[in-house]
Amino acid sequence: MNIEELYVKSFGKLSDVKIKLCDNFNVIYGQNESGKSTLIAFIRAMLYGLSEKKNKTPDRIAYMPWDGSEAGGDMVLTCAGKKLRIHRTFDRNNHRKDQCQISDMIKGVELNLDGEDITGLTLSAFDSTVFIRQLSVTRVADENKDLYNKLVNMAQTGQEDTDAGNALIYLEDRIKELSGRRKDVSINSVMERRNLLERELNELIKQHQLMMEDESRLLDLKERLRVLEDEIDQLDKIKPSLMMLDEWERDFSKLKLEIEKLDGEIKELEKTSLNGYREELKQKQKKLDELLSQKRSYVDDQILKRYAGYSVYLTLGIVLAAAGLLAAFLNPLFFTFLAIGAIVAFVGYKGRNRYYQLIQMKQQAEDQEALAKQLILDIDSIKVLINETETRLGQLRFAKDEKEQRLQELKKRIDDLMDSLSAYNMVIEWRYSNTSKGYDLDSIMELSSQKIKEKEMIISQIASIDERWKDGEIFKRIPELRQEIDLLDRLIEKMNFEYKAFKLAYDVMRNCLEEVNTDFTPRLINRAGEIIKSITGRYDRVGIDSENLKLSVIVPEYSVFKSPFDLSGGTADQIYLGFRIALADAAASDKNPPLILDDALVQYDDERLKNALRFLVEYSKKRQVILFTCHRREIDMLEDLCDGDINIIEL
Repeated sequence: MNIEELYVKSFGKLSDVKIKLCDNFNVIYGQNESGKSTLIAFIRAMLYGLSEKKNKTPDRIAYMPWDGSEAGGDMVLTCAGKKLRIHRTFDRNNHRKDQCQISDMIKGVELNLDGEDITGLTLSAFDSTVFIRQLSVTRVADENKDLYNKLVNMAQTGQEDTDAGNALIYLEDRIKELSGRRKDVSINSVMERRNLLERELNELIKQHQLMMEDESRLLDLKERLRVLEDEIDQLDKIKPSLMMLDEWERDFSKLKLEIEKLDGEIKELEKTSLNGYREELKQKQKKLDELLSQKRSYVDDQILKRYAGYSVYLTLGIVLAAAGLLAAFLNPLFFTFLAIGAIVAFVGYKGRNRYYQLIQMKQQAEDQEALAKQLILDIDSIKVLINETETRLGQLRFAKDEKEQRLQELKKRIDDLMDSLSAYNMVIEWRYSNTSKGYDLDSIMELSSQKIKEKEMIISQIASIDERWKDGEIFKRIPELRQEIDLLDRLIEKMNFEYKAFKLAYDVMRNCLEEVNTDFTPRLINRAGEIIKSITGRYDRVGIDSENLKLSVIVPEYSVFKSPFDLSGGTADQIYLGFRIALADAAASDKNPPLILDDALVQYDDERLKNALRFLVEYSKKRQVILFTCHRREIDMLEDLCDGDINIIEL
């Protein structure tokens, strides 16, 4: 990579500055405050841009144009066979408004590249290798640090101030810290706190769910309470009507029973008494009629008296017959007396039989007459009973009709009262749904009492729920706990990521350091020895004690290793320069960016300066070199070394 042209449209104190560079050695000369540092900053800004942090770094503040115009410019360079133009503008306040356009000047197309793509180095690596600042070694000495620390740090990490050993210790400490149990700094301790908060959250959520269930139950209880109060109010309002209704219904039931009793009595009288009397009357009348049709003639007592004497004739005849029979044994003539006695006895016998027949007939006539009289009396009695029964039936029917009328009137009153209670469907439903249970006024009163008890129980339950959750403020902890847990989850995720990153970085750095010590460092030392010998003309061997972190060079006269700080300051400067150039070569990719020196040779004496310039001139044949200086002696020496064939730009 070679920079061909620079056009500073406006950057810091520089404005409308055009510079053309050659592919090998370039010297940019200017007095102090002429803009050399600004131009170097411009080169860095064109390649890598300015810091993205708004007004937080000196670059964006320091290098904004003094005249208030927009900062920007162009750079033309060659890279990998392409000719590129970089055009940038920089906003004074907002890095997001910075503009960058990188285009292929041959093809005329824009390219999606950045400074690292062009140089093959990050900005940090660029500053640590190919960009050698003024008084770098002096700063090292002033900070009382071993030169090796700076150089080996650049070799190992790409940063002068980043010690790989310290970095490994730091990474190891952080790994132990994260995997340990120290409060608030280890993953385990944060996880324990997170789990503790989660348990608290789960308990609160559980309690909150219970509260929500209680709230739902509370709504149901309040609704039930409202219904109960309405029902109790209905019961209170209808109790007088219910009492009256209950009394009427009792009267209604009583009347129905009385009517049923009357009806039964009527039916009983009609079926048994009246019909029986009529049947009996019919039978007796029939019997009377039969008696009357069989009525015998009256037997007079005179006739009986006439026949009553015939018994004497019978006796007399028997006596005469017996006497005649006895006398006949004495004198047959007395058989006449026997015949007379037999005739007299026969006549007496017939008369006496007739007498008895008449007596019997008289008795029968008297009996029939007595029976007829009795039948007449019975018939009269039955007629009286029939009349009485019919009268009783009439009375019963009248009483029944009267009671039925009263029953209808009472039923109408009950119906009217029920209609007036139609608004109280609950009670009506209660009454008719519980008729099988005998749901009367007492039951209604008992129900009212039950409702009141249920109301009191519900009020108690509502009060209990209200008391249980009166401290609802605790549930405000739920979003706080969730937020804390979320923060801790993110912290744990971050710490896990850091742990893995530190572990990976530690493993990679150890492997890299091993590779550096076994591969990169030997090559770096050999190259540094070559360059240092070319610059110093004396020291060609460099040694590194990787365990003690010491850099040393072999003093040829004594063949012993000495620290550069045991040598002169100028020699230390040369060793530092040689090592930096060796690092630039080692870090260089196929991009091979320019070597930029910012008054890096200011501390050299003439001899060392000449040796360094001679090396740089030769070195510029394979890498573009840009030397910024405020001294004419570098230019004079270079003109002698190059016979005047050198690109010098004066600011």
